[in-house]
Amino acid sequence: MATLLEKHLKLEEIKKIRNWRNEGYGLNQIKDLVDKTNITDEEIEEIFYENNSKPDTEEVEKQFEEENHIQEVQEENNSDEPPQEEQEVIQEEEEIVDYEEESLEELEEIEEDEIEIIEENQVGVQDNIIQLKENERYEIIRDEDLEDFPNQPFKMYSESRKNTMIESIKINGIIEPIVVRKTENGKYQILSGHNRRLCGREAGLTEFKCIVKENMSEDEARLYMVDSNLMVRDVMPTERGKALSIRKECLKNEKIASKIENEILQDNIDKQDTIQQKMIEENHMSNGNIQRYIRLNYLIPQLGEMVDDKKINLRTGENLSFLSKKEQRDIVNIIEKENVKVSEAMSKKIKKSSENGELTKYVMKQILIKEKDKKLEIRVIFYEDEIKKYFNNINNGNVTAKDCKDLIIALLEREFVEKIH
Repeated sequence: MATLLEKHLKLEEIKKIRNWRNEGYGLNQIKDLVDKTNITDEEIEEIFYENNSKPDTEEVEKQFEEENHIQEVQEENNSDEPPQEEQEVIQEEEEIVDYEEESLEELEEIEEDEIEIIEENQVGVQDNIIQLKENERYEIIRDEDLEDFPNQPFKMYSESRKNTMIESIKINGIIEPIVVRKTENGKYQILSGHNRRLCGREAGLTEFKCIVKENMSEDEARLYMVDSNLMVRDVMPTERGKALSIRKECLKNEKIASKIENEILQDNIDKQDTIQQKMIEENHMSNGNIQRYIRLNYLIPQLGEMVDDKKINLRTGENLSFLSKKEQRDIVNIIEKENVKVSEAMSKKIKKSSENGELTKYVMKQILIKEKDKKLEIRVIFYEDEIKKYFNNINNGNVTAKDCKDLIIALLEREFVEKIH
């Protein structure tokens, strides 16, 4: 026999099913939303397709009260004192009923706007509890109704990381919903979850669990898209540069910045400490460093990749970003052909030559290859009294460095020739 608590929870689910049906939710959507602990799929379908002749919630509650009354009468009729063992059982049952009544009182205290949606993973590995906030709703959205955020600055996962996520989705489904907002064209724009959608597609999914953000302005959407990635994942320098450029525009409105930061913290309860630390780092980044990252937006893709791959450091990338696109392409060609590494000092010289209108391919090679092809220089020091006696008959004793060099080379050549013969 179902306990009082189980009956109460079932009634709550029945109310939810009817409300969702009246709001226009489909049967499959409702099945995903319902807590199936105390209600079966068959019962859900029966309630979904019920017509006006079906008993309403009040009648179900009345039936529930009648069953409780019959149970109480049966207990009164059985008033004779039972044996000791039965008394212990009755005492345990009374304690359970007390506990259930306390649980019901706690349930009544839950505020209506604190909605908990219990959804099952596709293979039932674990249950996710999604706590919706104000101006949010949960919805299952078809893939064709989703669209990427325009000009979003973050790269998609590498092939190996993507394959790992695809395999995970095939086993567990997408556990964390995609965050979206509805646009004027009726589509849903992805704010967070571009990789989840891409990998889900390749895993064979045609619809996705989503949290829809409502009443979100364009700047709020852009800032949420940027910060939710900056705070949650590690990003490449060029990604950070694009993100900081967007962030700089959106942060002109301090109220928007504060609102979105709080929203991201609430959306990532389990990672709050890490995200708060990253927020501190982002908000206290020096203006110089911010500008360096933003300057990376002016690099051609090949140089940007070199910065991301740590073949060129941030300051070097900043210096090269001031060159024209043609000059940057010429630099890339020399780097790849000559296999040279551009140091910060080299990039400063190249930048200065460009500013002075003197930067040609020849000048680039002189700067980039000079150190690599620099001839070995040997310095030998002689004191005047050591060699003067050997040059008394040359230039009246006035010996120059060139005289010494010529004589030494002549003597070495003669020594070399004599050894050969």
